[in-house]
Amino acid sequence: MIETFFAVDPVESWPEHLAELARRPRRSPFAAEAMELVGSLSERILKSDVAHRFPELAALAHWFRPASLSRMRADLLQSAGTQGIRPRGCAFLIAPANVDILFIYGWLLSLLAGNATVVRVSQKPSDARTSFLSLVRSASDDIRYRQLLRDSVVVSYPHESTMNRLLSQWCDLRLIWGGDATVNAIRAIPLKPTAVEGAFADRFSMAVFDARVILEEADRRLAELARRFANDTLWFSQQACSSPRMVFWIGEPSDVEAAKARFWPLFREAAGAFDDEPAAMMSRVNDVFAMAAGGLIGGVGDNVVQVPTRAAGLAAASAVRELHSGFGLFVEYQISSLAELVSQLTDKDQTLVLHGASPAAVDQLLDSLPNRALDRIVRVGQATDFGVTWDGINLMDIMTRRVAVARVAG
Repeated sequence: MIETFFAVDPVESWPEHLAELARRPRRSPFAAEAMELVGSLSERILKSDVAHRFPELAALAHWFRPASLSRMRADLLQSAGTQGIRPRGCAFLIAPANVDILFIYGWLLSLLAGNATVVRVSQKPSDARTSFLSLVRSASDDIRYRQLLRDSVVVSYPHESTMNRLLSQWCDLRLIWGGDATVNAIRAIPLKPTAVEGAFADRFSMAVFDARVILEEADRRLAELARRFANDTLWFSQQACSSPRMVFWIGEPSDVEAAKARFWPLFREAAGAFDDEPAAMMSRVNDVFAMAAGGLIGGVGDNVVQVPTRAAGLAAASAVRELHSGFGLFVEYQISSLAELVSQLTDKDQTLVLHGASPAAVDQLLDSLPNRALDRIVRVGQATDFGVTWDGINLMDIMTRRVAVARVAG
């Protein structure tokens, strides 16, 4: 069954509706009316109670504010140089279930690029999604935006639906966010020969703290650091691929233990602002038992029914990745320097949240990275920040195409 969450025009026949979307003329990337619409949605979020009920939507609204849109447009024009820029055409976006608002970023970027866009979202209920789409419907009542929004449809349907094949044959761009199994299943469905694809599969993230730096932090600054790290990890119940699930501590054993004793109580206090659902607690407990049974972790540093649940890592990080499902569990390691982290990295690792390393140590790490490991190195509080470049792919580049123009003087 296909459930349509947003469409300006009723969809009576999908083949005919998709054909109509493909026939419509495309707007230039960052057309004035598209920038005005997205800026208006940003303003509507920030002026409504949605921003208070869903901080992740407030962050999204801030990212899509008009000043940010102008910078994105300038960056795209600068990267194109003398080439012409056109939309990719028709985009098919498959959004993940674990971060329910990620579809909005992809959708609005595709709209800004000038594409006709069909977004497939999870069948799981989402209050944040419902609230956002209510604002979009309100915007579609405005004659200035209605025609523009006719090019967008947000739907949900079972994974095995024939819609995946229909949309894959229709689109010029297919973007997949999901687990490895989802990516592999969708990739098995052929695209038309001229289409392109981007896939964002299972990734893993971690944090590195220098113990001496933590010990030297003033109480107030350390409390703020703990609050930001709670946002990094608990905003999406540690389900975002960019949310750290491991913490590597740099320093001597005595310094590391003292730093933990300062940092984690402040983190627990900050974690009180987040819900800890019974299902999340059970997943956390099951992970601890499974890792302990496999000899992957040692003693648990905190009560397993509380956030954070901490465990000492005994085995290589790669073994822990396979069993770690998030939900407020942190596996901790001790290393002597940032360079020692390299041996623990794999192509599954996406984001490194870093506090305390010198620029020279970061440069040394970059020079030593194994194949495909790490796409982002960020400060505490920036793990879940969205960017046009994701997993090493510039989304605006893939959502548009370049037209080489031989410009002859005279």
